[in-house]
Amino acid sequence: MGTFGGHALPGSFFVVFGAYWTVQIFRRYFAARRKPGATFTSSATFPLHALCPCGGGGCGPAALRRWEWEGFCKVLCALVGFLGEVITATHGGRFLYLGNGQHATMFFFFGEHAFNQSCIFRVVQVIKPPEDPLCTV
Repeated sequence: MGTFGGHALPGSFFVVFGAYWTVQIFRRYFAARRKPGATFTSSATFPLHALCPCGGGGCGPAALRRWEWEGFCKVLCALVGFLGEVITATHGGRFLYLGNGQHATMFFFFGEHAFNQSCIFRVVQVIKPPEDPLCTV
């Protein structure tokens, strides 16, 4: 993936998620400022139902709103990126391109972060919410 597409695809993914997090943090901040006595709280994850036009209360079935879709999307994208790097670096059963190995390591740890984020949200609750900022490091 040493091509323009190999760098533009992950880069656009980072831009989209970065813009999403920026919009969500400002929405939460200004919502706290509008309500008297409300305090602003930040987190490493923002539920995707906050994008719903029905006021952020969530659209669709309640069962779908209980899943942490942001972490799931990031795990899926990291898995695709990791497999793409490993597959394109392997020829004849040998790993030939070390640059792809560096990118595969990046995708692996990005996927690990997304998995931890999903655990924090609700799915497994392995990591308790006070350790939430650890996933942003």
